[in-house]
Amino acid sequence: MREALPPPAPPKHLDASFHSHALELIRSAFPSKTIDTLKIERLSCAMTNEVYLCLLPSNEKILLRVYGKGTELFFERHRELATFRKLSEKGFGPKLIASFDAGRLEEWIDSHTLNKDQIRDPETMKEIAQEMHKLHNLFPEGSSEDCELWFGLDAWFEKAQVAIKSLHKDDLRELSLSQIRGEIDELRDFLANHTHAPVVFCHNDAQYGNILRKKANGALVLIDYEYAGYNYRGFDFGNHFCEWAANYDSPEPHKLDFSKYPTKDEQMIFFRAYLLYQHRKNDYPFNEFDLRHELEALYIESNQYGLASHLKWALWGIIQAAHSTIDFDYLEYARQRMREYLLKKPLFLAL
Repeated sequence: MREALPPPAPPKHLDASFHSHALELIRSAFPSKTIDTLKIERLSCAMTNEVYLCLLPSNEKILLRVYGKGTELFFERHRELATFRKLSEKGFGPKLIASFDAGRLEEWIDSHTLNKDQIRDPETMKEIAQEMHKLHNLFPEGSSEDCELWFGLDAWFEKAQVAIKSLHKDDLRELSLSQIRGEIDELRDFLANHTHAPVVFCHNDAQYGNILRKKANGALVLIDYEYAGYNYRGFDFGNHFCEWAANYDSPEPHKLDFSKYPTKDEQMIFFRAYLLYQHRKNDYPFNEFDLRHELEALYIESNQYGLASHLKWALWGIIQAAHSTIDFDYLEYARQRMREYLLKKPLFLAL
């Protein structure tokens, strides 16, 4: 694998300069190939990075990912790249072709991205649950000391404190950092004392745009592991359920519709598939009574830890609003997450 020079920041419209840099990157990654021309198509549904499909003269496809401005505030790139490599070696997600300072080249997976309706399909829900189980058991179970949730929220809170200094006060309506700080501390204390959840390797961003269905065999593939790491299992479930509210392909991709949040019956379809896969994988018997008990425990765990998802992405929205050049209303997104958090907090913590 070859290291290459970083390309310039990607423009809104692809120009000759960006195109020539992309061509040079791919030539560096494939020195044995003659690559004289390159077609580039910018892909949608990316809110953190700029993502491009590169078509080589041989019709081979490569994915070019250029890191978005300010994304280094959310994760350490060298650590994220190490995780990407480990997962790639274990057959999760695309293969890494080459990395450079401002991004990387990845294997193109010939597939369809799931949409907001497909993740609600019962059979697809079961498949997503099974893929999550595989990921959760890819590495040994961790401990609370390994978990990134709370120290991650603390770190993002500090960055949000800096970010608001460059934002207009009127734009921050309904977004009180002192309130968010209090909610983080209160939720942390409640969950530590009331709700058990194992610490496993989680995706932490399983929105529909990060779930592909391969054209060749129909298998699902989880991609984009930038936020992946050890976390409470319930967060991964709850965060995925919160993503049911999103429609990132709409003209207003920041808008959320939490009436789409899965009902208890819908969540039980997901949890049952997760647990049944677990039982089959471990080859141990179970009875329906025990299964019902496990299902109810998962329902409580996921919805209570899912509250932390709102706090996390609210902070993300505030930070992104101060740094990102991507056309997305990050502050309105953050407001919606906080509204839903405050609405659902008394209901879910009473479970």
